Amino acid sequence: MRHFPFSLAAPLCGLVVLSTPGQAQRPSPMTPGILRVCADPDNMPMSNQAGEGAENKIAELLAATWNSRLEYVWWAAPRGTMRMLNGLYCDVMIEAPVLYDAAGVTRPYYRTGYVIVQRTDAPHQVTGLDDPALKTMRIGVHLFAADGENTPPAMAMSAHGVVGLQGFSTTYTGGQNHPSDIIQAVISDSINVAIVWGPIAGYYAKQLGANLTLTPVADDTLTNILFAYSMGMATRRRDRALRDSLQKFIDAKGTEIRSILQEFGIPLFPLPSDSAKAVGSATPPAGQSPAIGSESALADPYHSPPRDTLPRAAYEGWKQFMLQCARCHGESATGTSFAPDLTRSLRPDGPVPTREGFLQTVGDGRPEKGMPAAATLGLDLPQTEQIYLYLRGRAEGEIHAGRPAVRSDS
Repeated sequence: MRHFPFSLAAPLCGLVVLSTPGQAQRPSPMTPGILRVCADPDNMPMSNQAGEGAENKIAELLAATWNSRLEYVWWAAPRGTMRMLNGLYCDVMIEAPVLYDAAGVTRPYYRTGYVIVQRTDAPHQVTGLDDPALKTMRIGVHLFAADGENTPPAMAMSAHGVVGLQGFSTTYTGGQNHPSDIIQAVISDSINVAIVWGPIAGYYAKQLGANLTLTPVADDTLTNILFAYSMGMATRRRDRALRDSLQKFIDAKGTEIRSILQEFGIPLFPLPSDSAKAVGSATPPAGQSPAIGSESALADPYHSPPRDTLPRAAYEGWKQFMLQCARCHGESATGTSFAPDLTRSLRPDGPVPTREGFLQTVGDGRPEKGMPAAATLGLDLPQTEQIYLYLRGRAEGEIHAGRPAVRSDS
């Protein structure tokens, strides 16, 4: 079971639901009348194989609206999820961060984030990360087992000089841990406060019937760490007709979608004022959208324009990084729960400060940490050097996060 996130228990009338593990399904083009959704098989409150999560219910509403058969392709997020979507195993993700470059994401239909969880009878109610009282409290946060990276609360608390943290697992296997453990700890007063991803906090507080206060955490100005995120639905960037159809569904069914999220106790933050603009007329998809033939054609109202224009070698390095490395290191190379922040690793004071060290590390891999050797991925030496050029630019601050453009003269 991971957080961070067959037949349905209560299927809609006339709706057929099929479920297939990702590794058991072959990629294929989108089929009219079939809605293929990528979902995590065990990630409540968002989704599970029993169809009990918020994403499951939204997917049912979408399939019923489009009069389509709902099929799930199960894949434990986040590692490899984009390959399932962009590799034509599935066609839709019910939830993805807006402006996510690796997919075509709609405008947001909700916004949520981390919350401060306390008992309502607590003698002091914490309202922000800069509250001096935190330095004397027992604070629960989720922790990752990664090199130099951790959850936003854990990293921000360290910067604020708060070090007395009690860690809770983000992986739940063999009955050893449970996602509600951190909420139970607040209820039992074994910790004074917890800083938790909102959907987990809200869902389990509601499930446990606890009398708790959930206070949204503002983005941290000290560390520039984001604590709130706007979420949309996603398909492949080239499938613009499908993405526009998803947007039309969101525009028409937004009230029902938000009601589903509220049923699961998911904290809903105000959406940015410019996110409510509807996309132009779109009809439910009749089949696969035409492929987009050029890089420049990928610019559209759903994505920010490129901030950087790179030489061809560095641009190819970005493409190879997105294809081979981003699923673990994150699309901005700033790390995930699985792998470290490469923009720090490649700095002069980082663990891989030289070109030679980078080439050797990528060439050999780190099998003990799940990183395959370059040859296993099909990467040759010139491609690895291109990835290094891109990542060195990211580490030096010369290349910004996001999709770059390529120089026409390179």
